[in-house]
Parts: sequence; C-alpha cells; structure tokens
Amino acid sequence: MHNIKLLHIIEDEAEEKEVNNPSFLLTNKKGGYLSLASCSNISRFQGCFFLKQLNEKNAVMYKVIESLQLDDVPIQMVNNFFCITRKYDKASEQFSMFYNNAFLYSIKDYTGNLLLTLDTRDIYDYNDQGRIYSINKINDNIIIEYTKYKDNSLKNTLYKIYLVIKSCDEKNSPIEFEVLNKWKKKEYEYDKKRNSQPNELFIYDALKLKIKKNARLVFSYSNSKQEALDTADNLALNQITLLRLKEEYVKTIVTHDINLSNIEVSLAYKNCINSLDGLLTEAGTQNKGIFAGLPWFFQFWTRDENIALIGLIKEERFAEAKAILFRMLENILPDGRLANRYPKAELGCADSIGLLFKRISDLMKETKKKKQFQQYFSSNDIFLIKEKLQKSIIKNEKYHSKAGLIHNLKLETWMDTTIDSTSNDTREGQRIEIQAARLLMIKLMIELSNMTDDSKKEKEYIKIEQEFAKKVKDTFLSSISEEQQQLILKDGKDDAAIRPNIFLAYYLYPELLSHQEWEEVFDNTLKKLWVDWGGLTTIDKTSRYFTWEYSGENNKSYHRGDSWFFINNIAAICLYKVNKIKYDYAIRKIIDASTQDILWNGFIGHASELSSAKEQRAEGCLAQAWSAGTYIELVHEVYEK
Repeated sequence: MHNIKLLHIIEDEAEEKEVNNPSFLLTNKKGGYLSLASCSNISRFQGCFFLKQLNEKNAVMYKVIESLQLDDVPIQMVNNFFCITRKYDKASEQFSMFYNNAFLYSIKDYTGNLLLTLDTRDIYDYNDQGRIYSINKINDNIIIEYTKYKDNSLKNTLYKIYLVIKSCDEKNSPIEFEVLNKWKKKEYEYDKKRNSQPNELFIYDALKLKIKKNARLVFSYSNSKQEALDTADNLALNQITLLRLKEEYVKTIVTHDINLSNIEVSLAYKNCINSLDGLLTEAGTQNKGIFAGLPWFFQFWTRDENIALIGLIKEERFAEAKAILFRMLENILPDGRLANRYPKAELGCADSIGLLFKRISDLMKETKKKKQFQQYFSSNDIFLIKEKLQKSIIKNEKYHSKAGLIHNLKLETWMDTTIDSTSNDTREGQRIEIQAARLLMIKLMIELSNMTDDSKKEKEYIKIEQEFAKKVKDTFLSSISEEQQQLILKDGKDDAAIRPNIFLAYYLYPELLSHQEWEEVFDNTLKKLWVDWGGLTTIDKTSRYFTWEYSGENNKSYHRGDSWFFINNIAAICLYKVNKIKYDYAIRKIIDASTQDILWNGFIGHASELSSAKEQRAEGCLAQAWSAGTYIELVHEVYEK
C-alpha cells in the first residue's frame, strides 16, 4: 500500500508524518458521513452514507458513493479540521461536509478524469440481485437513479436512491462526463482482517467526469429526487458562506485555555473535540445524542453516550450535555435501569444507569466550578433528579439484587461479548464496577437530600452508604495468596480474575478503599495487565482466555486481551489522582499511545475503539466517541491548572 504524508494543521499548530494509506471521516451531524482513503478504501463501511429516518424509533443507513479517484496517486493528506485535502504532485482535492445530505468537492490544477465509483445500497443489503443504475443529464445536473429490486426479475421495488451531481464553480461550467457502466470486484483488506463478511463486493464504475484545470462539484443524495435536487441547489448557492461558517465554528469549539507545550497532545486534543462534535448527532425526529462510533455504531448507546459526555462537560458545552442527560433521565425503565441503546436492543444493560448519575454529578460539579450552576439547574431540576435517582436505587435493589449486592445477567456490562455458549467469561454475577456505581448513586442521593433540606432522607442514605460500602469492600478486597498479603480487588464476587474494571470502580467511587489500598491494588493490577506500548489488556495476560491479537468480529479477543483506549484513558486519570509521581511513566505512556492513535493511526483525527495487546494498532471501530471523550477528560486532568 502507498505511504503518503499526513498533515494536521489548525491556525499556528501543525504536525506531519508519513503514514500508510490514511483514511478520513467527515460527518454532517444528521447521521450521514463521508469516509475515503487516500488511495483505496479498506472497508465496505467507507464511502458516502446518509441516514434516513423511518419513524420515531427506526432509521436506515444508506450507502451511495464508494469512491472518487483521479488518474494519479496522492502524496499528502491534510486535515484542516473543517475540511480534508488530498494533494498530488500538482493538483489538490478538497472535501467538505455540512448539515445536509451532500458534500462539496473542489479540485484545482488538474486536467484529466475523475472516476466516480458507486456502491449504492442499504448499508446491510449485500444481495447482488436487482441492482439497477440509470444515469441522465437534466439542466446541467447529472442525476443517477438507483433502484433496488427484490431479485433479477425486476418486478418488486424495495427502495430507490438518487444522486445529483451539480457544478458550482465560478464559471458554472457544465459537467462533461463519460458513462462507464462497469461492475468490478472490490476486496476490503480491513474487513478481511476483522473476519467481517462480506469482505468482497461488486461495485459500480459509473462515470468518468472530465476535469479541465479547476472544478467545484456538489454531490447530493436522497430517497427523493426532488429533495436531492433542492439540496444540491441550496449548497451550490451558499457554498462559500457555509465553508466560512464551518471553519469559524470548528476554530471556536477547539479553542481552549489549557497550556499544552506538547504540540502532538494539543492537536490530538483538538481533534477529539472536533471528532466528538461530529458524532453529536440530531437524526430526524430523534433527540440529539452521541453516536457510539462510526462507521458502524450509528445509534445512541446509553453506556457509550454517558462515558463520552464527559468530553462535552469538560468543554463547557453544558446545555447540550444536560439535554442528553435529561433525555435519558426521562427514559429510565420500570426496573430502574436504562435500555442498552436507542432504538432499544434486546441485550440488558447493568452499568449505564450508574454512569448516567455519574455524569449528572459531573455536570453539577463543573457548573458549580464555573459559577454557572443556577443557570443550568433549577430547583425543579434538582427535585426531578432526586426523584428519579431514588426510584432507580429502590428498583435496582428490588429487581437486580442478590445476596445484598447488585447482580447482572450475562453480557450486561460493557464487556458484552463471549466466544461461545460454553465459555465462562460472560461476567454474570456481582461485578465490582456495578457495585461502585450503586455507591455513587447513593452518595449523590445524600448530596441531593442535603440540597433539598431533606435531613431524614440524608441520614437514611448515609447509613445505607456506610453499610453497602463495607459489604462491597469485605466481598471484593482480597489478598493474592495466604503467603502474600498483596491486595487485589476482585472483578466479581466469585471471580478473582484481574481486569481493568477496578479502574472503573475507582472512577465511580474512590471512597471504597483508602489511598494506600488503592495504590496496592493498582500496583498488582498493572503487573498483570500492562503492555509496554502504553495500554492495559482486558484480562490478566496469564488467563486461559487471553489473546494477543485482535480477532475482529468473532469476539475471541474483544474482551480477552484487546486494549481499549477509553479504559486506558480512565486508568491514567485514576493513576494520576492516586499518585501522579509514582505512576508518571504509565500515565505518560497511555497519553502518548492515545495521542499517536488519534493523529497517525485509524481515521484521521479520530480516536479508535481498541488495539491488539501485542502492539499498538488502530482496530475495532475507528471513530469511537468514548475514546475521544475520555481523552479530553485525561488532558484536562493532567494539563489543566
């Protein structure tokens, strides 16, 4: 594969490095995105996509374009934050996306062909029958109609998608093109590596657009031809203003007061702000939320949202954070929990309810710190939070307690996969971070009772906290062996496996252990989980389940070795709070690994989901919200004065 230079640049900060076939991802904040590689797409999930809302709860993601390619090979990719540029020996292309189902494509100093390849379909529709493209030119617009039939009889239409290509350069030059009408097989190397099927598809070379020196084109798409035409006209008319506003907006959101002498950390931090903003989505009739990740986690997963929300809170985007938190607050289920995702999935979720109240607590603290608490929290808000919290505590006790601890069923924590039905690593039982989350909720209940002058309830919950904290500590704190009095915090009541969830326990409820006890627990955990490139494995490296290499969709390594960037970032925050001098090496290595991932691995300027334990790589989903949000939090924790 081709190595090219990758440049991150915003205002007076810039860093460049040579990398292998980098890919970018831009979003329209309505669920759609554009992701292209510098040379050849590595995944079937790359290309141009838009989200179509079917009803209040359901939406479909459609793919339209596979790629745009010149008769040349790029030598540089430039991340300008508000747009992406691919540079060649003489020519350059610019891609920009706005708040609509379209993108703006500009090309300078190039005379030759621009190949438009399509792979139009429902994102999960891999049936190769009944795929018909029709290409026409109407009033200087190229209109491509894609019709998907049930089969090759072409009798039953399943759906239609329209692509409009419109010239909008200064001369408003008509588009010249040659129809190719050619199908070809494409192999996706990343999908093949992930064991993700299908990793070969037939894609469609539609057109060769004839470029004469310079051109500016709008690509607009919809299930409605008229809507695609209207969007193309609107973007063509307002392109200059929209570009300027986008550039100004991005510069505004990444402006910060943190003194970062390390340029790479500063650029990675700004990229994460921009990435999280891009995943902050208002799709159709749904409320605003944060997609868990792109290109394939295009839903609101409550666990991921709550963890990622710290990025908005730390960046003082309090109104947006509050709106998302209160949306979840109103959707607590009758058993006191939150659904796994919206739209609701069948799998239960044991941890997102505690994370919700963790983030409400964080929002309260940050608004108080900035002397803006009264602006964002009315007395009615406080009483509502208190009421919802109390009901959740009671119902969790009623429906999910066992032997005095909170019990979760299999796959209900963030470690929500297993290898097969015979594996005994589903984490069913009483888990340490779930107990810590309950303690956090009880502690917040004490605070809210105090704020509302409810002394009776405050005393009641102080007693509950003391008793429950003692039970959790007595149950989970243990010695490595009778001979070695070194402390560990067990992952489960009946499971002494070493996993990084003890960092989540500290993150949620640091009062569980003394300072010295936490240090000892952290010491022994790091011995078992640390990998030299700067991360933590998801299980003890001596475990029979441990896997060094990322195994992709078969889940063999997913929670059995793979190093997750969000938990690494949280671990570094915990280590910093407990003893920043003692753990300085580990903290710096984690920061460096996350920084390298954001800048030089995976999707340009986005934080990946995870890496193999063996060596640092960008793997899993390549733009993951909670990885970005926790990196923002980590930078604030370590560098903010």
